[in-house]
Amino acid sequence: MSETIIVITLVVQTLFAGVLAWATIRLAKHTNALARLTKELVLIEERREERIRHEAKLRDTEIAYDLAEEILKVNYGEFGAFLYPKIPTHPNLQLIKKMALQRESFQDSDALKYLDELLIAIRLVEEGSALGEEDRLKAMDVYQHFQTRLKAYEVDRWRDQLTSRAST
Repeated sequence: MSETIIVITLVVQTLFAGVLAWATIRLAKHTNALARLTKELVLIEERREERIRHEAKLRDTEIAYDLAEEILKVNYGEFGAFLYPKIPTHPNLQLIKKMALQRESFQDSDALKYLDELLIAIRLVEEGSALGEEDRLKAMDVYQHFQTRLKAYEVDRWRDQLTSRAST
């Protein structure tokens, strides 16, 4: 009788070992499948984040393009007429300040340099400092150079980016 119990115990242990091995193999397969799904989910999330960054960049490009179009409409003399402390919040000056928020859209370093110079002049006017005639003329000249750089290097590139978005 004790031999029978030992045999039954061995058979039961073997069965349990077989079931445990089968469950372990199934668990490994599910773990591998879960790892593959996790990798796919990470890839999908990375693509989504890239698409969101790209769309945000296009929105910024569109804003920069629209601002540039407005800036190009204002001649440098008209711009200079508002470089007085009495009118520091004139829309033409605000265009430059708004354009400064779109720095990331620029590729032309000269345009950025001119933009920075214009911001300094605008800041002086906003602080109540009157620009001397020479400084006002210099700011007007910088504005004209800024317009030239915008037109020559940025506006067409931005337009192309926006056009390529519309065609995709």
